[in-house]
Amino acid sequence: MTGEILLMIKVSEVLQHCSEIHNVLMNGKTLTDGESEGLESIVSQQYHAHWMLRHNGSYDYSPDGIQAWVNRIDDWISDQLQELKVECVSSNSLNTETPGLAFERLCNLLLDLKTLEDGQQDETELAGNRQVRQQELAICMLQIDDISQSLQILLDDIFAGRKRHRSYQQFRMYNDPEMNAYLHQAERRLAG
Repeated sequence: MTGEILLMIKVSEVLQHCSEIHNVLMNGKTLTDGESEGLESIVSQQYHAHWMLRHNGSYDYSPDGIQAWVNRIDDWISDQLQELKVECVSSNSLNTETPGLAFERLCNLLLDLKTLEDGQQDETELAGNRQVRQQELAICMLQIDDISQSLQILLDDIFAGRKRHRSYQQFRMYNDPEMNAYLHQAERRLAG
C-alpha cells in the first residue's frame, strides 16, 4: 500500500499545478477554497496565500496565515503515514526541514521565478540589467530544481519508512508580551 501513495505524491506535478494557479490569478480570476484535502490542494492553497501576500499585501501571518499551510501539509503527511500504517525505525534519521517548509520555500521561489520571467519581457531594460536578471533566473531555477529533487527524495523516504517524519507546530513567542521580555517592558512603558 505504501507504493500507492508514492505514486500520488509527485513534487513536479504539485509545482506544475501551482504554476497553473499563478496564471489564473494573474488573469484576474479568483480561486475558491479547495474542496479536496489532498496534498496538491493544500500546497495550491499555500501558493495562493503567498501570491495574495505578495500581490495584494492582504494576507497575514496569523494562525490562519502562511504558517498554517506548512502545518496542514505536515499534518496531512502524518495522517497519511498513520492511515497507511507506515512503520519507521526510531533510529532512522529525521530531517531538519519538514516537507511543509520545503513546499513553502518552493512556493516563494516559484513566485520569484514568475517575477523574473515577467521582467524579461521588458524591452526597455538595459543590457547589463538583463544579464543580471538572467543570472538571477538561472539561480532561481537551480534552487527550484535542487529543492524539488530533495523534497521528492525526502517524501519517498518518509513513505517508505526510511526517514522519520514529525509534524512540528511553530511557536510565535516573540510576538507574545508574556514570553518576550522586550515587548513586556514596552507595554509597561506605554501603560505609564
